[in-house]
Amino acid sequence: MSQVKFLDALPQLFNKSVQMAFKDCIPDDGWEFSSISNDANAIKDEEAIFLTISSHLFRIFISIHFSIDEQCKLFISKSLKDNKGELTLDTINDYLCELGNSVCGGLKRELGKSIPALGMSTPNILEKGCFAYMSSLQIEDEKTILVKYNSTPLFTANYYFSKHGDLDFEVEVLHEDSGGGELEFF
Repeated sequence: MSQVKFLDALPQLFNKSVQMAFKDCIPDDGWEFSSISNDANAIKDEEAIFLTISSHLFRIFISIHFSIDEQCKLFISKSLKDNKGELTLDTINDYLCELGNSVCGGLKRELGKSIPALGMSTPNILEKGCFAYMSSLQIEDEKTILVKYNSTPLFTANYYFSKHGDLDFEVEVLHEDSGGGELEFF
């Protein structure tokens, strides 16, 4: 474990939380995670799960972009072990919101080891056009990860970081895999 400046650690911690959340859904080697351009036009998905982590010094906006297509439905069916593939829109949205909670909660848990009093929002589903608003915020840092399963692009995960004050603190970063919990679906 080592202490790393907050803004240097954030991309690594986000990447870790994204990987853990998706690998908990379907624990096998079919996952691929790659950083891509933060260009909003590069994201083809029409909707996104949107969450925030907030403190008195900063906000982190997290989004998981998706399209409800056959590949997305197959992923959710496999994750839920639903062999019939009869998913309702409510089931799909609930599952994706829980997935967003898992990504955001993983990041909040890691940050919470070093930064007290963090808040986390509940997930919301937004249309792609809502993300044009992000350009009006003072975004200090952002990262986009393309999530593929068995070489098929499924999701795009992003964070946008906005600060409200001086960030003169460090966070703990583990260099080995510490495991994670499973996604619980209600």
